[in-house]
Amino acid sequence: GVALTSRIGESPEYIGNRDYTPGDSLRRIDFRSWGRLAKPVVREYQEEYYCRIALVLDTHIPPGRRAARAGFPEFEAAVSLSAALADALGRGEFLIDIFAAGPELHVFRAGRNIAHFENVLDILAAIAPCRTDPFIQIAPALAQEWNSVSSAVCVFLDWDESRLQLVRSAQESGCRV
Repeated sequence: GVALTSRIGESPEYIGNRDYTPGDSLRRIDFRSWGRLAKPVVREYQEEYYCRIALVLDTHIPPGRRAARAGFPEFEAAVSLSAALADALGRGEFLIDIFAAGPELHVFRAGRNIAHFENVLDILAAIAPCRTDPFIQIAPALAQEWNSVSSAVCVFLDWDESRLQLVRSAQESGCRV
């Protein structure tokens, strides 16, 4: 995740006390506990982190499929669902990394005052259907990120071996899908 204390005025979470060891910061000495226990004691803190969620958008339309007058309804539904998920997750304590591959790879981070929902909509509006397998582009970018991502939400248009491999790689690195 990303450190929760990225702004002034926030602090790490107090988790308890422990015995003093040489090299501990003198600022963390708990004098009241030292007085009660008759030995030096320090306060312990833990940094809090936001959960990072990867939102993976499938843009693959098989080459043999023809577009209807309104385009590809399942593609438009997937983009709309991704926008709704980004909006819902962005309102919580999450950072959302959006991965979508059309003719080019789009990687965008939103949530917790990093980017506004309008920016997410701009990115999603620019994504076009892809006739080649986009997971060739997405898989290497995601492989570098899986270790720092808590969960992945995948919006797939179909199910095949490349999508299965993507899900397996996420699960093998400890990411929930």
